[in-house]
Amino acid sequence: MIEAFFLGLLGSLHCIGMCGPIAVSLPSSTRNNQFLKAIEYNLGRILAYGFLGLVFGLFGQGLNISGIQQWVAVIMGVLLITSVFLPKLLKVKSFLTQPLLFFYTGVKNKLSYLFKSKSRFKHFGIGFVNGFLPCGLVYIVIIGALLSHSVFDAIIYMIFFGIGTSPALIILIFSSRFISKELKQKITKFIPAFIVVLGFLFVLRGLGLGIPYLSPPTEVLKPKPSIENCH
Repeated sequence: MIEAFFLGLLGSLHCIGMCGPIAVSLPSSTRNNQFLKAIEYNLGRILAYGFLGLVFGLFGQGLNISGIQQWVAVIMGVLLITSVFLPKLLKVKSFLTQPLLFFYTGVKNKLSYLFKSKSRFKHFGIGFVNGFLPCGLVYIVIIGALLSHSVFDAIIYMIFFGIGTSPALIILIFSSRFISKELKQKITKFIPAFIVVLGFLFVLRGLGLGIPYLSPPTEVLKPKPSIENCH
């Protein structure tokens, strides 16, 4: 859980570049509701991440039941490490990205609609839809949700990430000049190192070395047979 929070915290300056324009341009009727607007927007994003945790947590439990979740953990960990040192090896073919482009076009259209909406909950809705926009950091955290021990853990994992990304975006809504370009560059330099650490954690988890909290034994990760199946 804690690694998702810190990845969100460190990556929040990256989020400013991706989600910043949306956060800064949130529609508002009076200056007095700036704080409420920021809270509603970020609650929407966090809920969206929690929903992604639910979806990929369920999928991850399917992998666990089939007995391949540990192998997936190792593979994903290696891919994360590779993405830092040899990013060109992981370029995705265009025919694989077409369905995603279609999905994200729908997301952008929904955002456009919400910005024009007069609904009391439009800021929350904008944040929720914003949570489904393409983001490399979100994809990385989704891997963590996929490899979680339970669906609940996957949901909490994604929520912690959302909480970690919120402070910088809340500050941005109040003052876009608060964070200097130099500070942003310094902090974002830590993100690749954190991704490598996360990759190693996934590999350790998949290997089942019996290290408490880091690499639980294989028998702990595998679902236990029910009493009925023992007869």
